[in-house]
Amino acid sequence: MVPALAFDVLLGNLPAAVTEDLLPGLDGIAFRTAVLALDPGTDLGRLLDRFDVRHVTELRPDDFRPRQPGRSVVVRIARRDPA
Repeated sequence: MVPALAFDVLLGNLPAAVTEDLLPGLDGIAFRTAVLALDPGTDLGRLLDRFDVRHVTELRPDDFRPRQPGRSVVVRIARRDPA
């Protein structure tokens, strides 16, 4: 469903496993910038040849109500301009 939609900014605070499953399909989603909450151990290296990835902040379990079980990192993912 997500690839059928176009976004300027894609925001996501889904469970980490769901978000990680979406990462390989980012090339097929029309967006300018994505801001996603991920598990701190998520490997974003596979995106670096096509996207600029920047760390925004870290979220602690107490930042959520109800409290979440672990930490998350928020990253900004933007498409690179074709060279």
